[in-house]
Amino acid sequence: MLLSDFIDISDMAHEAHEGYVKVQVHPEFPHLQIAGYTDKCQYDNHWTPTTKALRGVIFDVRTFEVKARPFGKFFNYGQQPEQYDPDAAIIGAYNKWDGSLGIGYVQPNGRPAIATRGSFVSEQAIHANDLLAKDPDLQDAIRSWVSDDITPLWEIVYPQNRIVVDYGDMDDLVFLGTVDNATGEFSPWADSRFQEPAHGGTLREILEIPPRKNHEGFVIWFDPAHAVKVKQEDYLALHRIVSSLSVKEVWRQLRAGTFRSWAEGLPDEFHEWARETALPMALDYDDKLTGMRKIHEGLLAKGFPTRKEQALWVQEFIAPEDRGLMFGLLDGRDISDSIWRQLEPKGNQPMRNVESE
Repeated sequence: MLLSDFIDISDMAHEAHEGYVKVQVHPEFPHLQIAGYTDKCQYDNHWTPTTKALRGVIFDVRTFEVKARPFGKFFNYGQQPEQYDPDAAIIGAYNKWDGSLGIGYVQPNGRPAIATRGSFVSEQAIHANDLLAKDPDLQDAIRSWVSDDITPLWEIVYPQNRIVVDYGDMDDLVFLGTVDNATGEFSPWADSRFQEPAHGGTLREILEIPPRKNHEGFVIWFDPAHAVKVKQEDYLALHRIVSSLSVKEVWRQLRAGTFRSWAEGLPDEFHEWARETALPMALDYDDKLTGMRKIHEGLLAKGFPTRKEQALWVQEFIAPEDRGLMFGLLDGRDISDSIWRQLEPKGNQPMRNVESE
C-alpha cells in the first residue's frame, strides 16, 4: 500500500508548506515519518481530501509505503454542510472517548509502537508505549494486524491526560477498532467493557438519547468510511469552563497578540464562536488606531511650533478618553495597548451556546 494510492503527494507537500499539514520524522528511524493536519487547518476550516485523510498517516519516506492509516477526519454534527438522512440506517453509535487517538504501527526493528495524530513522541504516545511495553499479548496483536495491512486504533486515557470527562484513575488503551489500509474502511470494536454501543438503528434515535452522566457523546458510523460526532451539551458547557471561554478571554488574547495560536488550539466546535467574537473587537481596534493616526497627521500638518500649542489644540478638539492616545503618538510611543484597554469588555460574558445556533 503506497501513500500515492490515496494521497496526492505533491498536494501534501503544498499543504505542509502552507502550514496545514505537519510532517514529523521518527527520532530513531528517520526514514519513518508521520503526517497529520494542524491546528491551523482546523481553525481555518481548510478541509480538502488531502488534509482530511492525513490524521496521523505513517509512511516510509524512501518508498512511500504506508505503515499505518488511521480513519480520516470526521466532524461534529452540524459543523459541515453535509446532509444526513436522520432516518437512514447506521452501522452503530459508539462512545466518544475524551482522550487522545493512538495509532498502532511496527517499527523497522520489529517492535510494535503507538503514535498519536501528529507525533511519534508526544506525551500521550510515550505513555501509551509504556502501557504497551507491559502487554506482550497486545504487542503480538499489533504485529498480526500490521502484517495483514491493518491499522489498529485506541483512545489513550489516563488521569494526567484528562480533558473534560473524569474517568477517575482509569489508565488504559481503549481499543476502538481497525482500519483497512487499502480501503480506509473502519471496523469498530464493540467491546462492552469500553464501547457500550448504542443500539439505535438511525441517526434520529441516537440524537434523541438523553445526555449520559460523565460522557462526551457518540461517534455515529453511517458506513465504514463515514462518521459524525455528536457531543452532549453538558460536555460542551463544561469544556467552555475548562477552556475559560468568554468574551473577555478573547479580548485578552487579542490584546496579547496571541489570539490566533490560542484559537487554533480550541476544539472544532468553538472556532466559529472565537472568530465571530474576535472580529468586531479587531475592527474596533483598527478603526480607532487608523482614526487616531489620521488626526495625528492632521495635527502635525498644522505646524504648531511648540508642544504647548499642540496640547491646547488636543485639549480643545480631542475627546477626553482619546487625549492620552494622541499625546502618545506625539511622543512617538506605541498606543496599541492603550487602545485595547479602552476596548475591554464590561464584565466577563460567557460564550453563547454554540449548539443552539
